[in-house]
Amino acid sequence: MNILNRKKLDKLFVNILEGNANKMENDKLELGDVYFYNIFDLDEEYIERLRYWRNQDFVRENMFNQHIISEDEHNEFISKLKDNKLKRFYICFMGIKPFGVLYYEYLSNSNNLEFGYYLIDKNYINSGLGIVMEYAILNHAFYKLNVDKVYCRTFVKNNKVVSLHNNFGFLTEKIVKYYIKDNESYLDVAVQAIDKRNWENNKKSIEKYIKVLLGGNIVNEIESGV
Repeated sequence: MNILNRKKLDKLFVNILEGNANKMENDKLELGDVYFYNIFDLDEEYIERLRYWRNQDFVRENMFNQHIISEDEHNEFISKLKDNKLKRFYICFMGIKPFGVLYYEYLSNSNNLEFGYYLIDKNYINSGLGIVMEYAILNHAFYKLNVDKVYCRTFVKNNKVVSLHNNFGFLTEKIVKYYIKDNESYLDVAVQAIDKRNWENNKKSIEKYIKVLLGGNIVNEIESGV
């Protein structure tokens, strides 16, 4: 892709983000009780809650940056996020109750997207809500934003999440050895990716689980397809 076309693509993607994508418009989930709101579309209290959620031990231990985020650091991060047209943070709600944080960044040199998410309460681990967030971002990426590939990076030691990505159809493209130091040892990172074809080959099996998890209120929406 030449520089001119790349600039046009960046501008087009920014226009998408600033329009309908300000709220995660996943037509499979937002018609039920699951909603995805841009952090800047919510009250200010959620910006501070974001720091509290991110600083919990069970969240930090799976992050590349594992130190406690100070108030000043958080404010600087939020300021930069406001100016970044290619990165989004969403608070995920079940009805009116928040349960997770979902974020992604558009990789403008390749028309790809990288994402991550975490649950905000340790009691939600093994609840299946991580599957809901991953399902939402993949549909959003391929059917709303029309990216070519979706990437994620996960510590190899976090084998449950690596396996979860595999169940969605992600393939491990490489293992980055000694990516980050953790106390006296170094942690490896799995770089996984999925394209639209692999997602469509696996989507139906994921939808069966989501229909059970979220109940009958969105069964018809899921069965209608994209």
